[in-house]
Amino acid sequence: MANELTKMNNQVTILCDDRKENILYINDYKNVKNLNFCYFKFSNNYIYHLYLIVKLRLSLNKIKPDYIIQLNPELRSLIIFSKTKYKVVAEWDEPAIFRNVNTLKLLYFKVLYHWLINIAYINISATKEFLKYLPDAYYIPHGQYLKNHTNLNVKKSEYSYFVYLGNFYSSWDHDILFNDLLKAKKRKYEPIVYFIGSGPEINKWKEFVELHNLKKIIFTGYLQHVDFWPILEGATALLFPMRDTKLNRCRCSSKIYAYIKTNRPIIAHSVGEIKELVKTNIYLAEPGSDLIELLEKNALKYITNIQYKYDNLEYKYLAKKFDNILLEYQVSK
Repeated sequence: MANELTKMNNQVTILCDDRKENILYINDYKNVKNLNFCYFKFSNNYIYHLYLIVKLRLSLNKIKPDYIIQLNPELRSLIIFSKTKYKVVAEWDEPAIFRNVNTLKLLYFKVLYHWLINIAYINISATKEFLKYLPDAYYIPHGQYLKNHTNLNVKKSEYSYFVYLGNFYSSWDHDILFNDLLKAKKRKYEPIVYFIGSGPEINKWKEFVELHNLKKIIFTGYLQHVDFWPILEGATALLFPMRDTKLNRCRCSSKIYAYIKTNRPIIAHSVGEIKELVKTNIYLAEPGSDLIELLEKNALKYITNIQYKYDNLEYKYLAKKFDNILLEYQVSK
């Protein structure tokens, strides 16, 4: 988004910590004109965070931005932005107020939620569902972040296989697939399924697969875009399980964009933003239904169009929409 905004004569500075995953993405844009980066050291030390708040506030005074864009409420950022003259644009995705946490933590998230709304000049939601929880908000989903890798030679597999893409965190719904695959094995149906990603729960599910002798489940671990592209593009279909919860309905998953880009059929639960962004080449199942059983019953026969054409999800389009909202709002005020 920042890269595309600079093409509209905007000067953009990104404030971020120096974690490896941030640097990895930034390296692709470090030579872009009018795009600057201000790094600070990542640390869990609370004393350092107090120093960092002062440092970042001084950095803002030096930059003198017209707008500060903040994705989701975060305590340190809110302390930095509060009581300043700068206009805060709040972007929202995966709202923490819908997480399944204890009462004290939920209260903390709700305080941050109301705090950011209170200081925001404009609210922008990445999902249509969350618009109902924001005052006078605009809708801009996330954009297509993957580069085009059509130059790669995708070898046609001799066998049919399916793919799930996503890191193994407890808040995701990969457990649905593992349990459905176990039930399918008892019915003598064992499709080959690749699980692409890493995360804190990966060993738990590797043990589950070994315990139940699910020999046709393949773990690839974490892969870069260029490495997982051929696997997705060669798949018979891509799997997207999702429970019907408030959090999931208000989540704009990057998985959607990877699936769209590789142009393969999708079997998904009809929950959340995927219903807004994907109109063809998809079988939307009722929430709670068994996706593996649907594969067994050949749900793919209902998918007839396998060509995505969603230019409106490119960042050049979304950045223009973003820029227009700022201009229109400025005039209306």
